[in-house]
Amino acid sequence: MKKLLSMILTFPYMALAQGAFDYYDTMLKAALGVNDLDTAQKVVKSALRELRDDPYFLMWAYKVHLWKGDLDNAATYALKYYQLTGQYDKYMLNLFVTKGYYH
Repeated sequence: MKKLLSMILTFPYMALAQGAFDYYDTMLKAALGVNDLDTAQKVVKSALRELRDDPYFLMWAYKVHLWKGDLDNAATYALKYYQLTGQYDKYMLNLFVTKGYYH
């Protein structure tokens, strides 16, 4: 399954045929469905490159990086998400305190 997901990611023209958001959403759900956080990380990175500051993918980028233990990038995405939407969860708040964004 991981090989299939990686192979599909190499065909960006598919994103144009079905809509970029739907394409990346499907790929993200597939990667998370098989617990492939590396592929999920690539998907959200590609999605945010194409769909700048999309709150849905910012939230998922924060979550995926948090699950992988990459707190620096998780904090960056969480902060962008918060600045864009004004919404946060308790894990974001803990992360903001840990990273010194909130005192």
